[in-house]
Order: sequence, then C-alpha cells, then structure tokens
Amino acid sequence: MQFSNIKHLLLILLTFISLSVSGTNKDTNSSKGVAITYEAGYRYSIDSKVLGETRELLIHLPKDYHNSDKKYPVIYLLDGDGNFRHATSAINSLTSEDHMPEAILVGITNKKGMRTRDLHDQRDQFWSYIKTEVIDFVESNFRVSQHRTLFGHSFGGDFVMQGFIENNTWFDSFIAASPAMEESIVKQYKELEVVK
Repeated sequence: MQFSNIKHLLLILLTFISLSVSGTNKDTNSSKGVAITYEAGYRYSIDSKVLGETRELLIHLPKDYHNSDKKYPVIYLLDGDGNFRHATSAINSLTSEDHMPEAILVGITNKKGMRTRDLHDQRDQFWSYIKTEVIDFVESNFRVSQHRTLFGHSFGGDFVMQGFIENNTWFDSFIAASPAMEESIVKQYKELEVVK
C-alpha cells in the first residue's frame, strides 16, 4: 500500500471516530428516538454465610404472579448475570405459546473473577450456598411448587452434570447446555447410566 493511500485510510478512520464520538455526545432529549426499556425482573442481595460475601440473585416472576395464588416451578439459572436477559425472553416466548408452564426464574450471579472458584475449584461450597441459602431465600419469599430445575451453560453445564451425578435429590430436572465436561464427569455419568 502506498503512503498516500495510508494517509487517506487514516483520514477516513479519524473522520469516522470523530463522527462516532460527536454522535454519542448528542443531547438525548433532542433526538427523535425513545429509549427502549426491558423489565426482566428484580435484583436481590443475599449476605451469604457459606461464601462469606454478599451475592445477588435476579428473579423473574410469571406475568400473572401478583394476580393469583398459584404456586410455580422454579428454574435456577447459573451465570445469571450473563444469561438472565435472554432466558427471560425465552421463557416469555415459550409460555405465551404454551410450550412450557409458567415458572419463576432465579439467576444465580457470579462475582467478578469468581466463576472458576464457584463452579470448579470450590464447587462443594457453591453447592452448599445454592442448597442452603439460595433455595431457602426463594422458597421463603415466593410461592413455589416443589419442582426445581437447574440450568447451566458451558462451564455451568459441567457444574449441572456434576450436580446430577452427586446432588440429584435437590433438583427434579437438570439442563446442561453445551457442557464443558471434564473427562472424570463423563466417566461418572457413563457409570451412572450402567447402574440405572
């Protein structure tokens, strides 16, 4: 590429960057658009004795929750901070088409940099947090049925599979989406299939 072409490319890039920056500084009141908001649910804080820290839960309730006395199954969603918004959209769509029953969704969030600790290095402690504190909070504050589902994706899917093998009395259903399973878990799962 010739030097003059590089100068033109740099000029185009600088023009684009300046337009982008000036566009972000515009007064939003003078724009013709209206902000899109999306109400996904509620955020709660739990002072966890098991983990020794404050953790957050994101909770999505069925549309008619406050207008009924019905009890709902609960879906516990790992990596709630990253998966909650599209999970609520999926639930809303599936329930509106009668492809699944209405359910309460509980997003179990991660603290920054603690995902590997919770889902792998200290998974027994995280299981204890879910079983004794998260489930207790949800069942003490919301109308729930006895049906519990645990959902995890990728590393969370590995955690779900381990839960299915070792802690399967706590949940009725397990969903492991694209689980990043360790070889030891695959072996345990295969042994479990043989026993059944």
